[in-house]
Amino acid sequence: MTDLASTLRARLGLADPVAVEFQRRDRREANGYSRELIEYAGLEGDAIPAFLFRPAGRAPVGGVVFFHQHNGEFHFGKSEIAGEVGDPF
Repeated sequence: MTDLASTLRARLGLADPVAVEFQRRDRREANGYSRELIEYAGLEGDAIPAFLFRPAGRAPVGGVVFFHQHNGEFHFGKSEIAGEVGDPF
């Protein structure tokens, strides 16, 4: 029997996941979760900062990737969807 992740990857034509090395930069605890600022290398070797959210008190069971808009406001970037700046919606 095939697991759900494998079935979805096959139907969507996605490659198998690969491990990505990253560095941990900053960690903050919040109500019900922790947020870490991490950094990983892009395809051209440039450093890409990202937020990693994890639930408190239990192991993560899945993941969600958020891609932020720029709308000409490049200075907001990932900080807007993390609720730090800009439009809360």
